[in-house]
Formats: sequence, structure tokens, C-alpha cells
Amino acid sequence: MALSRPGDRYVAGLWQKTLLRDLTWYADWNSLKPRSASYICPSWSWASVKSGVLFGPDRELPCIIGVSVVDISCTKEYSGRSSSQGHECPSPSITVRAPLLEAKLFRTFSQVQIEAGKATSITIDRLHDIISEDETIDIAPDYKYDAPGRFYVSPESTVYLLPLLKRNLVDETSSIYQCLLLRRLDGSSLYERIAKVVLWHKKLDSEQNADAYMATLPFIHVTIV
Repeated sequence: MALSRPGDRYVAGLWQKTLLRDLTWYADWNSLKPRSASYICPSWSWASVKSGVLFGPDRELPCIIGVSVVDISCTKEYSGRSSSQGHECPSPSITVRAPLLEAKLFRTFSQVQIEAGKATSITIDRLHDIISEDETIDIAPDYKYDAPGRFYVSPESTVYLLPLLKRNLVDETSSIYQCLLLRRLDGSSLYERIAKVVLWHKKLDSEQNADAYMATLPFIHVTIV
């Protein structure tokens, strides 16, 4: 398969040169399953889920200015997976430079509340790309993270949004962002992906405001396994 992309690198099912865009894959809600305790693929790869996987048209969107992949490597700190195939690096990690927004997971399976800039709260719910006046937008879980087991995400736990791509709406007066939803591993500086979300906020009601708001957020290095 790598021969079809000369000069590129195939990493856990995604291509390195288009990695930020390829990360916006999402799981098919109708075939969503719990994450297997024995899986060896990194959580940021579509190969980590058992459900169907989709790539939407937003895959072609431009990356947010300043967002970049700074490293792809094996991590010795995280030993949650094992490989029976003898691969030297069965589960590569990626480090992305991007803003990181803290969120709170509600008891509802697919709902999170985000404290944007520690000022205004918004609610995200999985509603098939509908943006309503009360700022309700789309979230697509990677797996059934309410299922018991190692990958269970408890209600009201802290999660994080990692914005990657930007899209201006048709009227060019609003912007929304394609993001990953992450959880931080206990006692670690590493993160796991648990969903893909579309972020919209009243602070982002015009392209100019959106760019200005994103510019106020600190960019940090986030390592995802």
C-alpha cells in the first residue's frame, strides 16, 4: 500500500503527510461497539475501533494556523497494549502542537460541556451536524465509552478538545472546527482519543472573531497514544 504514496510514510493506517486531516475520521454511530481490551492500534487510528469508519468532506479542510504534527514515535511510558505480531512499534504515538480545551463529560452518553477560555460554557451533543441557537453541535464517539472495562469513561470526568481543522460556513460569517476529543491517562502526560467533535461557539460568530479567539489560546504539545 505504501507504494501508492511515494515519499510518504504509512503510520497505523494513516498517511504522514496528510495526518492532521486523516485524523478527522469518525466511527459509524449505527455500528458502534466497545473498545477491545486487547487491541494494539493507537487510539488515534481508525484501526482501533471495531465499527465502520467514515471520512467526511471536511477531511479536505485547511489546518488551523499553527497546528502541526511535531513527532511520530514509539512511547515506552505507555504499556497498555501488547503485540503478538512482533512489530517493533505496534502502537506509535503522535505529538501534535495545538490548543487544548478542557471539557467535562456529562452522564448522557454523548454530551460534553466545554469551558471555553474559562468564561463561557457550551454544550455539545451528537445531532448529525445540526448547529442550533443554544450552541448544540455534533459529537461522534469512537466507541461505547460507557461500557465497563479498561476504556470506560466515567460520568463527569475531565476530557479535552484538540482543534485541528477549520471550516467557514457558506455565508462566511461563522467558523466551526473539526476536533478530537481526548482523555488523559491516569498518572501520565499521555492522551487517548475517544471521539471526534465539531466545535462551534458564540465567540466564533465570524471568521475574524474565530481567528482572534484561537490566537488567544496557548498552543501546547499533546501526545496521543
